[in-house]
Amino acid sequence: MAFNRSGDFTLASAIVGNGTVTKNNTNTVLIPVSNIYTGNTTISAGALRISNAGALGDTTAQTSIQNDPTARLELIGGLTLAEPLLVAQKQSVAGGGPLRRRQGDGSDRRYFRRHAANRGDGAAERR
Repeated sequence: MAFNRSGDFTLASAIVGNGTVTKNNTNTVLIPVSNIYTGNTTISAGALRISNAGALGDTTAQTSIQNDPTARLELIGGLTLAEPLLVAQKQSVAGGGPLRRRQGDGSDRRYFRRHAANRGDGAAERR
């Protein structure tokens, strides 16, 4: 499944089955439901905002945030994710970092300000 819409969108029903999920375009897609798909999740551009720990499908698949300055994963609430995350950011991210936790007031907390490889020590920064 690919999200290619130009406007913001909320997914109302679960994604079920084999296959991947790709988020394209600079809009925001909100996924408030748990999903049962087995493939990887790729955020190529824009925000994928989740409010359910099962929103990214099977926990054995990976979620990757690609090297577009708008690509980001936003977590609403105190979510804990079990699947591996791959952050491929090599440039500044528009409005913050590629992984964010949304606050109740609409603000966000950035977890990565830049790609860990840019630091030279392999460590990711949290802010």
